[in-house]
Amino acid sequence: MTLTDEISSFGSLVGLMLALATLLTVNRANGLAELGKGNPTLSKCEKRREVTLDVLLTVVTILTFLGGLPLAVRAVHELHPLAHEGPIRSVLIMVWVLLVGLIGWQIRLAIAAFKLKVSP
Repeated sequence: MTLTDEISSFGSLVGLMLALATLLTVNRANGLAELGKGNPTLSKCEKRREVTLDVLLTVVTILTFLGGLPLAVRAVHELHPLAHEGPIRSVLIMVWVLLVGLIGWQIRLAIAAFKLKVSP
């Protein structure tokens, strides 16, 4: 199996996962914004749920990143954008760079959820 075949096979699964992870991250960001509006009735259970969801989403995204990292590294080593299979390798590398930003966003959300104040 060539590197391009591996990228294509892996890419279809990762593409779906990243689309879902991004949608869930937006959902968590909106939920956190609502909870952070000084909601005086925020319970300990609601805070725990928010932190858990944010951390689990971050962990899944990090595991996806690490799972595809060897493939991305191989793509970098064999990268030549003008080569026959260069564009697909270039896109994989760009996606992996953007994935770092998604992970950073998710970590920021998890930290913000952890800092939420609960009602006495």
